[in-house]
Amino acid sequence: MSESEHVTRHEFGQFVQVVIQEQERAARRHDQVLVEMARMIDASEQRLRVELRVELAQVIDASEERLRVDIGRAARAAAEEHRRQIGVLDDRYRDLPGRVAALERGLREHIEDAAAHGRPRRPTRKR
Repeated sequence: MSESEHVTRHEFGQFVQVVIQEQERAARRHDQVLVEMARMIDASEQRLRVELRVELAQVIDASEERLRVDIGRAARAAAEEHRRQIGVLDDRYRDLPGRVAALERGLREHIEDAAAHGRPRRPTRKR
């Protein structure tokens, strides 16, 4: 080893100081990169939340519309069935007013017929 190859303690100390400074700069840069990445991730999460909310609102709106249509269809079908059932009852009792009127006429005639309301005869005794 020649004298030029010898590293003095002082030079070695300076070298170590430079390496430590470079490591500290790299660590700071690494921290800055991590902070920037965290910021980017947060921003991405925010955008994703907004997009998901919008998409969820659209899905809910579409579901509500389908539900309104389905409920309307079911209500119309139920009303039609109800009208059909009422129609069957109407057909069955369509002649009822005439029948009641005839009964009332007969009752009135019976009430007005005094002969129908005479005193009942007493049964005679057989002796």
